[in-house]
Amino acid sequence: MATSRAPRHETLERGDIFFLYRPAVGEENPTSLVDVQRFFIVLKPQGETRFRLLIVGRKRLPKAAEHERFWGFVHHVTDSADAVERRLRESEYQTQTRG
Repeated sequence: MATSRAPRHETLERGDIFFLYRPAVGEENPTSLVDVQRFFIVLKPQGETRFRLLIVGRKRLPKAAEHERFWGFVHHVTDSADAVERRLRESEYQTQTRG
């Protein structure tokens, strides 16, 4: 006798998810992933003041069918939306090139 077992799901957290991106240098209106330098996700749990800033390394979400695991990481955790904004704000810096 075959029995079907319903998958067990447990909600760990509810809240808001924000998707953000930083355009490539010199790009004013990005239209594709090529025009995007960095992709971010900000998680804010419901009823809390904690924010988690995630950096997505491949500028896309993982392919669930292929069980991709490593695609991003938690970069910063804070209790302040202003602190998240400061981390995302545009900054200029000097670089040195070889040769």
